[in-house]
Amino acid sequence: MNMRFSSPQTGFASAPQARNPAREPGTPESRFLLRRGTRPGSATREMESPGSSSAVGAIAKSTLENGLRVVTEHVPGVRSIAIGVLVDASPRNEKSGQEGLAHLSEHLMFQGTSSRDAAEIARFIDAAGGAIGAFTARDYTCYYATVVDDYRYHALDLLGDILLNSIFPPDKVEAQKHAILCEILGGQDAPDHRAHAWLKAST
Repeated sequence: MNMRFSSPQTGFASAPQARNPAREPGTPESRFLLRRGTRPGSATREMESPGSSSAVGAIAKSTLENGLRVVTEHVPGVRSIAIGVLVDASPRNEKSGQEGLAHLSEHLMFQGTSSRDAAEIARFIDAAGGAIGAFTARDYTCYYATVVDDYRYHALDLLGDILLNSIFPPDKVEAQKHAILCEILGGQDAPDHRAHAWLKAST
């Protein structure tokens, strides 16, 4: 699935309203923050390309206290932020009789959480003038968001909510199955998609 919610407006004056009144919209939950301290157990950082961290195109790899690996690339002068969360769950992990479960799960993640329904998820990212989506690859599933840098914490909050608190509404399952079938049929009409599928099937 490659679902996007975007705003035709070019301004970013009004911020999304956070669902938790105890937390300001621009303040992410602590588990989404990268701690850069040097104490034992804190995040470690390693530059993957020559030069300092401020170098153009410099890529840094960090490991959070919980073992989560974070790869960042800083591009000076760019105001947009692209965030991708790669989950180690995919069709590769499906057993016999579970075919398609990873793709269906990816779709259902956007149908509501314990604090937001599907419409609220769309409005939240739309108010930031951003885009959110996901796709299922053979070896992983990716959830991503793109926003202007002022709304980076909103994107992290929303992705965290989707990944940790999705409720998979039973009344949405059949509709998402139909959406997936439409995607598959649409891909069969695209020569590049068919060629890519044949290449993957042969490896």
